[in-house]
Amino acid sequence: MYKAATGTGGLTAHFMKHPGLMDAGKKDLEVAKRKAAEGETSIQKRQKLAGIKRFLTNKPLYDDTHPKQEDFDKWFILWMAKSYAPLRSTEDKWFRRMIHCLDPQIKFRNRKQMRSHILPAFVMDYDLKVKESLANAVAVVVCFDLWMSRGAQVRQV
Repeated sequence: MYKAATGTGGLTAHFMKHPGLMDAGKKDLEVAKRKAAEGETSIQKRQKLAGIKRFLTNKPLYDDTHPKQEDFDKWFILWMAKSYAPLRSTEDKWFRRMIHCLDPQIKFRNRKQMRSHILPAFVMDYDLKVKESLANAVAVVVCFDLWMSRGAQVRQV
């Protein structure tokens, strides 16, 4: 067992007891050097292709006041509310890809932006509409349901 407090001498002794560890590290290093000598790695190729694709297809994102962006924000919040989706839905990779296919200029907000900017504005707008409806109402009926557990003991004082 390797002890961290022993310094590098203990690490060398540990590797001497387990020679396979040293060989595995050397093999990985040799493979990496060979791939580097051959040229670009697959990760570098993918990054370069993604950059080219982004450059060719990149359109500027809508600003916050653009009608399509405002419409998307409104419908996205309504979708979240109606489907009981959590705020983390804004960060789902596959959902973002789907929306990007529909309109690549849509700007996605993260949870923090949704909670601090978009939701409060939407709630204020919704509250105003409800207050206007109530102010113009002739009569209002409030209906609620009471529920009691038969197993609970009720004490009268």
